[in-house]
Amino acid sequence: MPFHQYGRKKYENLGKEYQLQNAQTLPQAEIDLFKSQFFIRGIQVVISRLE
Repeated sequence: MPFHQYGRKKYENLGKEYQLQNAQTLPQAEIDLFKSQFFIRGIQVVISRLE
């Protein structure tokens, strides 16, 4: 997490279809929900933003 589109250019350069071109990033509320689910199970979570 979070999802990013950094691989798209590599696929273009290889002449291959990038099948994740329409994939969306998760809303912050959904990321927070996943984080809390790990946290309550004792799993440390660190989320960084790729900007």
